[in-house]
Amino acid sequence: MFKKIMVATDGSEYSRHALTQAVEIASCTGGEIKLVFVIDPMPYTWPLAGSPIYMLTDEQIHDIGKKILDGTLRGIDLKQIPVTKKILAGNPSAKILEECGENTDLVVMGTRGHGAFSGALIGSVTHRVAGGAKCPVLIVK
Repeated sequence: MFKKIMVATDGSEYSRHALTQAVEIASCTGGEIKLVFVIDPMPYTWPLAGSPIYMLTDEQIHDIGKKILDGTLRGIDLKQIPVTKKILAGNPSAKILEECGENTDLVVMGTRGHGAFSGALIGSVTHRVAGGAKCPVLIVK
């Protein structure tokens, strides 16, 4: 059922929990995992103008992404499950939704466990992906 599993990571311990769960599911289904990290290349903007004052280079994006992906994988027994890694630049929730598209059976993401009210106010990436994905989304605490 869940053969193509995508795990979105931000490098947090919650993302590592999500990967661990994805590995367990993939080991039961004979699935494969795509580990995705998305970074906004324009993290700093002028508050009023909205124009970027500092934009990450492609090399910085790659270096940060590699560090996050490697850190997420560190110490986790993958049980010989095939894992592909992908680094994307852009709006995290939009890129994750775009990446899962039609070729993903399950998206697994971590969350800090905000309640429904604070989660709605914060508008987290996890909540936006869960609301917009065309496949099931497993949210792991």
